[in-house]
Amino acid sequence: MDCVECGAETELYRGGRCQRCILQYTATELLRNPDTGNVDPKLTVIADALGAMERPNSGLTWIRQPHVEQFLTQLAAQNNIDHDTVDALPTGQTTNYMRALLVEHGVLPRRDELLARFEMWALDKQERVIDPEQQIIIDQFRRWGLLRHLRSSSPISNSAFLRAKQLFTVAIEYCNWLTLEHGLTLTQAGQHEIDAWQPGGTSTRGHVYRFIRWAIATRIVPADLTVVQHRRGTATRLDTQSQTEAVQQVVYTEDLTDRDRLVAILIIVFGQRAEKISNLTCNDIIVTDTGVTLQLGSYPITLPHPSTNPSGHWPRTTSTDKPPPTPTHHGYSAATPPETTSTPHTCGYDSNPSSPHSPPASAP
Repeated sequence: MDCVECGAETELYRGGRCQRCILQYTATELLRNPDTGNVDPKLTVIADALGAMERPNSGLTWIRQPHVEQFLTQLAAQNNIDHDTVDALPTGQTTNYMRALLVEHGVLPRRDELLARFEMWALDKQERVIDPEQQIIIDQFRRWGLLRHLRSSSPISNSAFLRAKQLFTVAIEYCNWLTLEHGLTLTQAGQHEIDAWQPGGTSTRGHVYRFIRWAIATRIVPADLTVVQHRRGTATRLDTQSQTEAVQQVVYTEDLTDRDRLVAILIIVFGQRAEKISNLTCNDIIVTDTGVTLQLGSYPITLPHPSTNPSGHWPRTTSTDKPPPTPTHHGYSAATPPETTSTPHTCGYDSNPSSPHSPPASAP
C-alpha cells in the first residue's frame, strides 16, 4: 500500500499514513506555539530530523513518552530559541539530545557543554553554603579559582570537569564545617582548624588544598597556612627488598615510640591509610597473651610476632571481656597523617634482625 502523505510503498500505520509521516506529524503538532499556533522555523529541523529516522517506529515510541511530550511543548512555548532557553528547561537525556540536534543543524552555536554544565551546577551548589560571608568567598572561588582556569582550557575534558566539581564540593564542605563545628568563617580560621579537618573524614578532604592555596593568593587567609595535599595513587612504590628494610628499620629503631612503631608497621606491612589508623579507638584493639587484633575495617587484622610487641602497653583483654575504657578514647592522636609510600606488603620478619626472615605472614 502507498502512504497517502508521502507516497511511499510501505506498511501503513494510521489514517492511510506510514510510521514516518505519523512521527513527523506528531512532532510538528507538539512544536506548535500555543499562542500563535505556528511552529518556530528554528524548530522545524526537529520534526524533519525525526521524520528522517532510519527506524521511525522507535521514534514513535520515544516521542509518546510523557517527559518528551512535556519538553517539546515547553520548548515550543519559548519566544527565543537559544542555549539559555534550553538551559532553563528540565535537565536530562531528552534535553541533551535536543540540544545536540539543534547544534548539529546550526540552530544553536557549538559550545563547551561540560564547561556550561559546571557553571550551572556550581551556581546551584553554592546555595548550600550556610554563612553569608562564606557565600561571598565561595562565589569568588567559583569565578576566579575554578571557572577562570576551566575557560582558559576549554574545551575541558571529563576528568577536568569532575575534578572541578570535587574541588568546589570540598571547599563548600570545609566552609560549612567551620560554621557548624566552630562558629568561624574562613577568614577567622587558622592552622588548627585545617589540621582538625583533614583527618576527620575521607582522604578527599585533602582537596581543600586548592581552595586554601587560592585563598592565600587572594590574601583572604594568612600565607603560612599549610595543607597536606590529596595524593592517592601517586606515591612511589617500594620493591620487596625496600619494604623489608623499612620494616626492619621501624621495628628495631630506638627513635620511635611504641605507638609510632605500630603505626609504621600497619602502613608498611598492611597498607593501611594513616588517617584510618588515627581514628582507632580502644574498642578496635584487643590485646591478649597470644597477640593483638585490630579492627580497621570489615575484617580484623591479627598482628604476627614480633609486631605485637609495640602494642604491648595496652591493657590485655579476652574476647569475652569488655573493651578498654571509653569507646571514644582514641588509641592515636588525630594529627595530620604522613604520606604512605608503599603498597600493601606481607613480608615476615624475625625478632633478631641478623637472623633469616620467617615465612611471609598473610594479611587479610
